[in-house]
Order: sequence, then C-alpha cells, then structure tokens
Amino acid sequence: MKKANLNIFIFIFIFSFAHEANPQQPTKEKKVVKILTSLDCQACVDKINKNIAFEKGVRKIEADLETKIVTITYRADKTTPEELAKAIGKLGYTTEILPEKKKVDKKKKIRT
Repeated sequence: MKKANLNIFIFIFIFSFAHEANPQQPTKEKKVVKILTSLDCQACVDKINKNIAFEKGVRKIEADLETKIVTITYRADKTTPEELAKAIGKLGYTTEILPEKKKVDKKKKIRT
C-alpha cells in the first residue's frame, strides 16, 4: 500500500512539473484594446458594459460616451480584439479597432 501511494505521489509530482514547463501553453497575459464605436447615449454605454463584460476573457471594460471609445482589458489567451469588436457589432454598433500607440523610450543622456 505504501509503495502504491509513493508511486502515485511521484507520478503527480512529475506530471505537475511537465505541465508547467509546456512551451505550447498560452500565457495569461492581459492586453488592452481600444475600439471606436457608434455610442449615442448612456443606455448604449450601459448595454455595452452589461453584455461585453460576460465575453470570454474580458477582465475590465470602460465605455466613454464623449469619445465613443470602449477600452477593454482582456486575457490574450482567451480572446482577440477582433472577437471583441465582433461582439460589440452584434449589439448593433459600428466598430473600429484603434491602433496601439507606440511606446517611446525616454532614455536619459549621460553627461560626461
């Protein structure tokens, strides 16, 4: 009985490390996408917030009525910006995925 328990423990131990080291496993990286929509009123904002929050991978959603931009934080291994835009489109709104702004490296010059 002890030998069987030991074998089970060793199997679980080895399997857990092999599973973690799998390079094909997608990362749980969070990304942000901004989508320009055709929002008209607060009811539109509420409708998008209510429905898109339940899409697969969505972690946070903010809809701005003034700029008509919906900002969504999502898990990259669960969904894509195109799928999120499609979900908003199914609610009856036009969508356009806005390009990400490039990060500018602000390197300090060293004076000698």
